[in-house]
Amino acid sequence: MIGDMGFLFGRIVGSLLVAFVLLFLWSKMRHRPLRFRWVVVLAVLLFFVTSMAAIGNDLQLQNDSGSQQSADQAGVNSAEKAVAVIEKLPDVADYRSRAPGAIVEVDSEESGAYLVHVYEITDGHTATFNWYTVDKATGSVQAEF
Repeated sequence: MIGDMGFLFGRIVGSLLVAFVLLFLWSKMRHRPLRFRWVVVLAVLLFFVTSMAAIGNDLQLQNDSGSQQSADQAGVNSAEKAVAVIEKLPDVADYRSRAPGAIVEVDSEESGAYLVHVYEITDGHTATFNWYTVDKATGSVQAEF
């Protein structure tokens, strides 16, 4: 939490500094006085642009087709690593927090991919949360539903 606040404060100060320098140089070129309201306006715009870039980077990890990827997943070469990749997914972590008896296991190994089943056994039957395909070469994850 404190690290996030420091990051936020740094982005705010950085935006103000960049806005001040840009407008200072512009005012010197135009031989006009520096207006601080424009510094604030430009700083707010810079802050929102950098915020959108940060949000875009976060959203890049999950695309619209349901495929979820992480940079540390490249080259899944064992069933254990495939299970670990699936356990790190936010929706699976949330499900496991709600269902303490949840099981994450490799069901089968297909050509170039692992098929991972996330489920729990309740009242004598299997309640499936989801099936995931983990590509061995890229580590990309595709949720079946």
